[in-house]
Amino acid sequence: MRLRALLLSSLLLVCALVATGCAGSGKPDTSGLIASSLRAAAGQKDMKVHYDVTAKIDATPSAQAGEQTRKWLSSPISLTASGGLSKDALTLAGNVAFTGRTFHGEALVGPHETFVNLLGSWYGNRTKGLDDAQKGAEDKAAAKVDPDQLKKTLRWVYDHSDEVLDAQVGPGPAIDGKTWQATGHCKADGIAEVAQQNGQTISPEERKDIASFCRLTEITYVTGADDHLPRELRIAAHFDKQAMAGLADAGDSTKELDRLDLTLDIKLSKWGKDVKYTAPANPKPMDDLGMAVLGLLFQAAA
Repeated sequence: MRLRALLLSSLLLVCALVATGCAGSGKPDTSGLIASSLRAAAGQKDMKVHYDVTAKIDATPSAQAGEQTRKWLSSPISLTASGGLSKDALTLAGNVAFTGRTFHGEALVGPHETFVNLLGSWYGNRTKGLDDAQKGAEDKAAAKVDPDQLKKTLRWVYDHSDEVLDAQVGPGPAIDGKTWQATGHCKADGIAEVAQQNGQTISPEERKDIASFCRLTEITYVTGADDHLPRELRIAAHFDKQAMAGLADAGDSTKELDRLDLTLDIKLSKWGKDVKYTAPANPKPMDDLGMAVLGLLFQAAA
């Protein structure tokens, strides 16, 4: 599969959704819905939010599929994670399931401490946490981002937001109250134009792949009807055998699949509610975590 085009589509679509937050007047149309929600989120001076994430890969191996492909896709591969995030704390508890097995993990992060639970044991580091990670990320971002190019790209999306996402707005699911949701598909020409505005060269072949990605992928964005805060982002892509063949390169592993379904669901709730945790007593040194990861890999491969 020409992954560059598909990954580019996903990345630019997310950037477009963020950038669209600069447009609109808060009305329940696509641009206004996204704009008001992102402004509301940005206005949280002391951001506190709780989340639930689910992701799933479900595929049907083809007649040409090898033994390893059949093994790993014998049942859906899934990820579930939930927790909370604030400027002072991050909590996470989740499961990864594949080949009929489920593995559990947890993480607790404070301003200057990190704890990880894997295979039933806690590992900790009381010298590095959120504050340290944020400083490192800011240093790297400052070194890599071209402010002028970024500003130019966001300006284009601001002026042409309706050319990036084709969606309809209607009542959404009840998540901490009433919501609005925008559901639709990205627009291939708009995604390609965003890429070009960002200095990327899009070949005719990649443009075709982006069009296929947009056609086969449905995006849903949900916001609070009263507070306008983001509530949910759902992305679902469904590739049948014909679509897989159209996206495959020579020798591509996607030829081993007759069907591929990808889903991602991110829910945000309990805005403003404190995120708290209790540090585990007597955690093992974080240096020992590597052996636990190795043990997990052995179990997965068995």
